[in-house]
Amino acid sequence: MTLRRIISIGAAAGVADLSLAAAPAASADDAGDCNYRYVCFYSGSGLTGTLKLEKEGNWSGNVSGIRSFFNNGASEPSGADHVIVTYQYYDNSGSGPELTGKKRKCLHYGKADAGSMPGGWRNWGSVVTKIEWVNRWHSLCGG
Repeated sequence: MTLRRIISIGAAAGVADLSLAAAPAASADDAGDCNYRYVCFYSGSGLTGTLKLEKEGNWSGNVSGIRSFFNNGASEPSGADHVIVTYQYYDNSGSGPELTGKKRKCLHYGKADAGSMPGGWRNWGSVVTKIEWVNRWHSLCGG
C-alpha cells in the first residue's frame, strides 16, 4: 500500500494524525515499472522519469542521466541479493564539467533502500558503468 493511499484512507476515516503511516512496508506496488529480481535506474529523482536501465544480471556499459535507483531483488539464501553499482558524475573542475573518478555503491534490495544517485554539476545525473550482483556479506554492503 502506498503512502498516498494510506493518507487518502486516513482522510476518509477522519484521522487527524497519520505520522505512524510515514514508512509503509515494501510491497509489489512500490516497485512501479521495475520487474521483480531486477535493478532499475531512472532519469528522475524518487524513481520518476524514464526507466533508463533495467538489468537482472551483471552488466557493464555506459548509461548517463541516472538520478535514482530501485533494487527489486529478493532475499536469497545465498545472500546474492545486493548490487554493487559503479558510477561517475559530472563535477565542475573550474573549466567546465568533468567526470569524477569511478565510485562504487551497494544497493540493498527493497523500497526502504531505494535512493538517489549524485546529480553532480547542473544536476546532469550519474553515469552508470557497471552492475554486479553480490551477496550481502560484500564489504561495500556492510559485510
